[in-house]
Amino acid sequence: TRAYFDLVSAPLYFVSSGQINLQVPFELNVQQTHFTIVRNGSAGIPVILNLSPYAPGIFTGGDGSPIIVNYRTAGLISATQPVKTGDVLILYATGLGPISNPPASGSPTPSDKLYSLAVPLTVAFGNTTATADFAGLAPGFIGVYQVNVTVPVLPPGQTTLQLRVGGASSNSVPMYVAQ
Repeated sequence: TRAYFDLVSAPLYFVSSGQINLQVPFELNVQQTHFTIVRNGSAGIPVILNLSPYAPGIFTGGDGSPIIVNYRTAGLISATQPVKTGDVLILYATGLGPISNPPASGSPTPSDKLYSLAVPLTVAFGNTTATADFAGLAPGFIGVYQVNVTVPVLPPGQTTLQLRVGGASSNSVPMYVAQ
């Protein structure tokens, strides 16, 4: 099985009879593409896909809880592991847009240098906005973005967290602030 965006081959990570997981290649710089799957040498009917440079999404677990690590505790944030003002959070996301000088599609991001977003990203903690300390590709992963952000002063209780980049907003995930 192979997948193509126009004539650009997409790196595949999982293939089954009902699912294909792939990376949209960094090399694509188009708003519309023909997506084709080739299986056993036979090409399927191309499907026209509209592409956006920004389609942010914060990764969540099967129960909908966010995949956000609190650097201070080295654990995932949750109602039982709330954040405090000044904590540094490490978020994992997708669709954050172009990278300055990205690695080759399908290759793990090297850890010898930072691969940052080409445009600024902000993090919304409810109605409070913060600038990310770092936003770019996560070292050692393929096509996964990492955002590091310091928790601003927030009232205690439950709030939401959302990423904003290139005029697009991510899913909103729950976050709990310690009293």
